[in-house]
Amino acid sequence: VKSYKADADISARALGQSASIETYKGNITVRIPKDAGVDVEYDGGRRANFHSDFNLASTSGYAGHDVHGTINQGGTKLRLHSDKGVVSLQKLSGEL
Repeated sequence: VKSYKADADISARALGQSASIETYKGNITVRIPKDAGVDVEYDGGRRANFHSDFNLASTSGYAGHDVHGTINQGGTKLRLHSDKGVVSLQKLSGEL
């Protein structure tokens, strides 16, 4: 998913083998089950922020605005990018 000046709000039981979500001047919210295994690659611009409800085992530290790590021992490759927006990984509550 790529967007310009738009928000991406995604709730999913699974993301498949990989997913990529990018926005410029927009926010990204991804809701996944609390037991989902994910390899996170986040790249944010100067005015972007990253938040996760999950414990994230960082593999590269929090250098600048980049976050690379795993949730629940990893699995789906999730690439996230935002310039001037907020990226949020949230635990999915309830059924879809």
